Amino acid sequence: MKKISLNIDSNPETLDLADECIRALCVLTPLSSVEVDGVRQAVKEALNNVIIHSYQGQINCLIDLIVSFQDNDLVISIQDTGIGMDPKLLEMDRSAVVDIDPSDIEQIPNGGWGLYLIKELMDGISYSTTAGIHTLEMKKKF
Repeated sequence: MKKISLNIDSNPETLDLADECIRALCVLTPLSSVEVDGVRQAVKEALNNVIIHSYQGQINCLIDLIVSFQDNDLVISIQDTGIGMDPKLLEMDRSAVVDIDPSDIEQIPNGGWGLYLIKELMDGISYSTTAGIHTLEMKKKF
């Protein structure tokens, strides 16, 4: 198994660096450019969730971004020590409200779309907390 870990700050300005790292690592896979874009978007959404919800906008908090290649899977884990997420949020189903009228933007509910996008873009997602470390693991098959 090949694995690389990045330690990034909970500052939104670090997201571009993390995105470039994910893009470069995806080059090592047979994923299509569309799939790579999806992985990149999922990672951005997950990192934004950590910054906004777990660390409540505080900068200088540590986020560990771990990328590994396991068999035919790209596995991306994001770890933090902020406020944990309710695992039931992964069970939310937004598919019932995806078929909306784009001309009526007011009908789109705010919030909660990040996890929905991650679930749609990745092939697997799980969340756990151990000893105060919260881990969101995302998998993409290649």
